[in-house]
Amino acid sequence: MNVQVLAKPFIKSIKVPTSKSYANRLLILGSLNREDFVLRDINLCDDVVFLVNALKKIGLTIQNLDNDLIVKGHFPNCERSESEAIDLDLGDGGTTVRFLLPLLSLGRKRYRLNLGAQIKRRPLDSLINTLNDCGAHLYWDEDVLCVQGPLQSFPQEIIVDTNKTSQFASALALTFSKFQTKIKISENSAAYKYFELTEELIKKVANGQKEFFLPADYSSLAFPMALAAVNGQVLIENCKSHDHLQADSILLDIFTRAKVPFFFSDKGLQCSQSLELEAFEQDCQNCQDLVPVLAYLASFAKGETNLTGLHNLKHKEVNRIEGIIKILDLFSVPWSFDEQNCSLHIVGGKSCAPFVRWKSLPDHRMIMMVYLFMRSLNGGEIFDAHHVTKSFPSFFDLMNP
Repeated sequence: MNVQVLAKPFIKSIKVPTSKSYANRLLILGSLNREDFVLRDINLCDDVVFLVNALKKIGLTIQNLDNDLIVKGHFPNCERSESEAIDLDLGDGGTTVRFLLPLLSLGRKRYRLNLGAQIKRRPLDSLINTLNDCGAHLYWDEDVLCVQGPLQSFPQEIIVDTNKTSQFASALALTFSKFQTKIKISENSAAYKYFELTEELIKKVANGQKEFFLPADYSSLAFPMALAAVNGQVLIENCKSHDHLQADSILLDIFTRAKVPFFFSDKGLQCSQSLELEAFEQDCQNCQDLVPVLAYLASFAKGETNLTGLHNLKHKEVNRIEGIIKILDLFSVPWSFDEQNCSLHIVGGKSCAPFVRWKSLPDHRMIMMVYLFMRSLNGGEIFDAHHVTKSFPSFFDLMNP
C-alpha cells in the first residue's frame, strides 16, 4: 500500500481505535473464565485479530457482534481433542505471542507457533525458560516455536526481569492469576506502569466483572493530537476522560509542559495548535510507544528537548532508536544521541524537507511518525505503508484530508 500525503492543516473530529493493550489482556482473562465474557468496542487491528484467531483454533468460541466480542469457553477445558499438533499463525505482535504462551502451557496438546520474522528477533527466551521451569516444554523446531503442556508447578512467587520488555510479567500474571502465583517486578522498573494495568484488570475479573468497555488508545490518539498541536485542531470523540491506567496517558502531562492547549468535555478530548510550543524533558521508560510522537513534537518546539530512558526501544518491531534517528535525518532535524545513557537530544524549530518519497520501515509507529512530518512540511509519499494495520488500521482514512 502506497500513500500520498498532502501538506495541509489538520482539522478534524475523529474516533481513534480502542486500546489493544486492554483487549489482548482481557482476551486471555476471558479465555480462563467459565462464563461468557464481553469486550465492547474492540479494535480489530492485526495484533488483536491474530490472538482472536488463535483462541478460536485452540477451542474457544468467540462471537463478533458489530464492534463487540463475546468469549465463550474455558481453557484448557475447551481444548480440541484431535491427536495431531495444532498450528497457529501469530504474526509479529508482542502481546499476541507473549500473552498466549503461558495460556497454551496449561493445555495438554502440542501447539506449533508460526511467528513473524520481527517477533523472532525480539526477546522471548526469558519467558520460555520460566515456563519450562514450571514443567511445560517449550522449544524451537527449526523456525517454529512448539509448546507442550501442561504446567506441573505453580510457585508462590515468580520474579520477572523486565529490562528488555514489560510484557513477560503481564503474560505470566494473566495466566497464573488463577493459581495465586504472585508475579513480582521492581516498582522502579520500566515495566511498572504497564504492569499496573494488568493487575487492575485481573482484580476486576476476580471481583466478578465480565463486561468491559474498551477505552480510547492513548498511544494511537497521540499521533493526531501531536499533528494538531503543530498544525491544526482535533476532537477525539471517544476520549472523554483521563485513563490513568494507560502508561501513555502521560502524554497529557507532556502537552501541559510543552504548552499545547487541550481540554476534556462531553464531546471528547480537544487539542489545538500551540502558538508557543516549548521543548521539554521526558523520561520515556514508562511510555516507550510515545517516543516517535515526542520526537516529532520536539522537532517543531522552541528549544532543546531531551528524551531519556530509551533502552527498550532497541527491542521493538525494528530498533526504534535507529529508526527515529533516520527519520530525523530525513527531515533535517538536528539531534545527538548519548549511547551511555541512551538519551536523544533534539533541537527544535529547524525541520525542513521538500516533497519526500520514503520506503517504510516495517514498523507501524515509524510510518505514522513519517506521516506527521510530511503533513506538517511539504508532503510526500509512503511506500509499503500497510504496517499501520498492526495497531491503527484506519490511520490514513482518519488522518487524510
